[in-house]
Amino acid sequence: MILRLPHITNFLGHYIDQGYTKSADLHYGVSRLILSNKLGEEWCSKNVKPKTDFGKKEKGNRKFLQVDKTIKSRMTREYFEKVCRLAKLLINLQEVKGFEIVIDRIKKDSIQSNYAELQAALFCITRGFDVEFTLPSFEKTKDFDLLINKNNLAIPCEVKSKNESEQYSLKSILNSITKAKKQLPKDKIGIIFIRLSKKWIHESDFKEIITHAFNSERVGSICLSWDEIITPHDELALTYTSFLAEIKKDIPADISKTFTELFKKEASYHPFNIQKLIEGFQVNCNLGGITKYKKN
Repeated sequence: MILRLPHITNFLGHYIDQGYTKSADLHYGVSRLILSNKLGEEWCSKNVKPKTDFGKKEKGNRKFLQVDKTIKSRMTREYFEKVCRLAKLLINLQEVKGFEIVIDRIKKDSIQSNYAELQAALFCITRGFDVEFTLPSFEKTKDFDLLINKNNLAIPCEVKSKNESEQYSLKSILNSITKAKKQLPKDKIGIIFIRLSKKWIHESDFKEIITHAFNSERVGSICLSWDEIITPHDELALTYTSFLAEIKKDIPADISKTFTELFKKEASYHPFNIQKLIEGFQVNCNLGGITKYKKN
């Protein structure tokens, strides 16, 4: 089912009717309903529902989207924000070709790696590129994650994500790049996206990462991404994603131009924003006393 604006406003009304008044509570509640709609309530209960007992396997996987009741409130808000960001990604990418492939992988696989793939896809779309999620082939050189297209140029992309709970390891990053290179086709020039934690960014040797990526003719650009988190005192954590890309110099001019359009230009499309919808309700609507928490 494709979720449209009326569905989202109905979700919002559902929480307003239950007496929720804070913007952060409404944002999280609506996002939770979107995840339930797209991924199923059983999945949400396992991966989003707050809990206190995390097993070893859950530390790096399910905990990515779960709230540990035993941790400090600042961390709790950051986990809430991840739930909201995943909902935003799903609502904005739900009509992209191959979207159900990612949904199936999220249900069966690691959340973090597929979250990174969704982030990369939305980044490309906001830069005016057509995007397709590809079926896994389980064959080297044919098993990349995304196919993006602009200027009649199809560009294969492989997306990797490093586990946020792991200690920094340059070797681990280089190993991921090696694997990504093997997954890109031999007859095209592609892109590698790698999602890291912010603390890894500060320790990374960018020169060595770029050199390792560019020693293959299959790679024309590498893009590192990480989340920047701002945590207000009593509101939902605010997160924005930073991207750092390098384009190989000795690639054909048409490919170089297209890569430059992707990484060097401002976004040409602004995705649907749940928080903005909530703010609009707070300012303009009068639903069951909603005006009492109108922002000044």
